[in-house]
Amino acid sequence: MQALYSYLKEHPVTYVTRQRERAEGLPEGTPGYFIYTDTHKSTREILASSEFQKHQTEHKSDVLVFKSNRQEEELAKNMDWKILNPNAELAEKVESKVGQVRWLGDLVRYLPPHAIKSCRDLRYDGTPVIVQFNHAHSGLGTTLLDSEVKTKQLAEKFPNRPVRVTKYIKGAVYTNNNVVAGKRVLLGNTSYQITGLIGLSDNPFATVGNDFGLPGTLGEAERGAIRKITKEVGERLVSEGWRGCFGGDFIVEEDSKTVYLIEINARQTASVVFESKLQKENSEAGVSTFEAHLAALVGLDYGEELINITKGGRFLRRLTGRNLPAGAKNKLRDLGFETITFEPEKEGDDLLHIRSSENLMQVHGVPSELGRQAIETLIQHD
Repeated sequence: MQALYSYLKEHPVTYVTRQRERAEGLPEGTPGYFIYTDTHKSTREILASSEFQKHQTEHKSDVLVFKSNRQEEELAKNMDWKILNPNAELAEKVESKVGQVRWLGDLVRYLPPHAIKSCRDLRYDGTPVIVQFNHAHSGLGTTLLDSEVKTKQLAEKFPNRPVRVTKYIKGAVYTNNNVVAGKRVLLGNTSYQITGLIGLSDNPFATVGNDFGLPGTLGEAERGAIRKITKEVGERLVSEGWRGCFGGDFIVEEDSKTVYLIEINARQTASVVFESKLQKENSEAGVSTFEAHLAALVGLDYGEELINITKGGRFLRRLTGRNLPAGAKNKLRDLGFETITFEPEKEGDDLLHIRSSENLMQVHGVPSELGRQAIETLIQHD
């Protein structure tokens, strides 16, 4: 991927983000690659600031954000800056829970049995279902509808809001980060999606980490199904002119082993930088997911595939009503973890990332010994 680093020297790029970690996918100090961050402003506010405009006057760089929206696109256009992210309207169609059903077309067959309804039309018939609002992320807009009380609460609070109502499927969730590079679809590594572990979040549906070792226990049929669905979704994105990263979430039904697509992330997902660091630790040669993402966005042609990894994991401690135990971060570092601290604003936001080059899960829902030690550290004296 030397072509990318040569390109950046002549065509600088600035990644604008509230959370610096999202942009740290290239070696620190890479010539022509800048990270501009302000934790107290939205991305649009950063772009509109006089300080960032001075940066642009000096560096004349193209702009990359985590996930663009129409307001940021309009601002960049008015300032005569090139924003590298794919079209925000297309991203919205692909990612929104309701609009996604229409966008998928015949690929909708890969979703679990589902229906689109307004909340006022929800009914509880004794069978639990999953309800997802049109806009959500990291499981934070997902509700298990398993009682008449919850049904009435949603109907009264959001009567006109459309939701996707999906059959409740028991099983493990897996995710992957992939890249559309021109006409090619680069299939990424599959990780087990850690969800709702006690000590990391109060929300049982919140994503609280990834583990790259556990997918190795999947059967070839399940791995093949994930690859097939991902490739077909990627090809649909190619036909729409997409560039760069997209993620897929899948659930493997516990009894039948049927693989269902449950989510498409039309953007660089939150785990891309961590995966890219594992890839570079694993192999000096080859392309990381972040490198491929950026190369695709600037239009570079190359033939390499993404580096394969089979080990490594991270936990996400989200903001809850419970404080971190005193000295927890030091203890985690003593255990060999890398920790990254965030400044959350509301419950459910990221508070602490805990990273390891080792696996953190033993089987579905059960941490490894190292994972157990990390969680115990987080809940001691809590």
